[in-house]
Amino acid sequence: MPQIDDQAFAGCERLDALFNHSQTILHWFRRDKAGDYVIPESVVEIAKNAFTGCATLKSVVIPDSVTDIGENAFSGCTSLTRIAIPDSVTSIGAGAFNDCTSLTSVVIPDGLTTIGTGCDDCFNCFGFVSGCSSLASVVLPNSVTRIGCAAFSGCSSLASVTIPESVTTIEGWAFYGCTSLTRVTIPNSVTRIGLGTFSYCTSLTDIVIPDNVEVIEDALERGGGRRDTSGTFSRCTSLKNVTLGSGLSRIASGMFDGCTSLTSVTIPDSVTSIGRGAFQDCSSLTAVAIPNSVSGIEGLAFWGCSSLTGLVIPAGVTSIEDGSFELCITLRALYFQGNAPDVTESVFDGADNVTIYYLPGTTGWGATYAGRPTAIWTNPVILEGTLGMKANALGFTIAWAADATVVVEAAADLTAPIWVPVSTHVLAGGVAEFRDPEPVTETARFYRLRSP
Repeated sequence: MPQIDDQAFAGCERLDALFNHSQTILHWFRRDKAGDYVIPESVVEIAKNAFTGCATLKSVVIPDSVTDIGENAFSGCTSLTRIAIPDSVTSIGAGAFNDCTSLTSVVIPDGLTTIGTGCDDCFNCFGFVSGCSSLASVVLPNSVTRIGCAAFSGCSSLASVTIPESVTTIEGWAFYGCTSLTRVTIPNSVTRIGLGTFSYCTSLTDIVIPDNVEVIEDALERGGGRRDTSGTFSRCTSLKNVTLGSGLSRIASGMFDGCTSLTSVTIPDSVTSIGRGAFQDCSSLTAVAIPNSVSGIEGLAFWGCSSLTGLVIPAGVTSIEDGSFELCITLRALYFQGNAPDVTESVFDGADNVTIYYLPGTTGWGATYAGRPTAIWTNPVILEGTLGMKANALGFTIAWAADATVVVEAAADLTAPIWVPVSTHVLAGGVAEFRDPEPVTETARFYRLRSP
């Protein structure tokens, strides 16, 4: 049946609902009908837009006979507070409960495999319960294998969600704008996460991407603009700690754009490229360990990381694109472990105080590199921004030539220092993490590095 206009039966005061001849399909419900409604047990399908805009409808009882709920079936039912979907339902269309702003809980049937649908334009898609700003809790059954586009976007009261082990795909924008979401557990079963999935989840503080996740989609390119909101975690302004799993080969473009509280990110050795704008405007990021597996740093990757002080560029990196370290205003040292990568002049725009250090024996270096002064890197260094308590011990990151041996020594004062060896490290890949094996009992403790 073609779509029925909202005013099609205006003035028909005794008509509350319209069914097909056998009363198995509910096509239309009176828009100004208030209170409660029990759907007849003969109904097997609730058609597209059947209850759309029923703003005074408070509750609906869906019988066990129903198997199909159409697109936008209850969209805009702003007085609906709770919905129980029976286990008989196997299909729920996109936007079925979109903008049900009073809905506080929803029970999802055990047999359902997909929450919402997939589409070509997730940003403009109406999700399963998108815009349900009062929804505080949801339980996903173990039958669900895919969370569809924008499924829970704009559910600003949703504080936590546990994704079952059955889920393999989380589509784009699925939890976009869930501003109360503080915790989300992504199971090992997930292999793909869409663009913008957790964008603007402004209360999310920690995230762990499991090892089985192989694909995180790139952010959308915006013509001429440098900023975007479609990175998977973009604008998660409370996000502090991120651990990426070993299944990823790429940090997606825009992935953490605007995560202004991000201080710690663990990048696995599986990653070979850092996408465009991946850490753009992460203004609290003081240090990041780039693994030796990385060969390319795309444009704007660390743009506006205004707390970044020092960074090691591994020997495998062959290209650094435009604006990668632009406006990194506190960046003082970049340590290159290999030959000079291909670079554009704009890579350090606004990073006026940086010095480029390179190892003896490497090639392609001159007095300047992309307009910044260079110097030979002759001694091991403690990377700025890495000193602090780590795993209940004081520690920092050591960097120098690959496979070099470095001794860490400590002293209690610098007036008449007695330097005592604390540990010895072989810099596999040119980097090592130091943790002081002794509890720090002195008022002050100083460290130095030497090569034996």
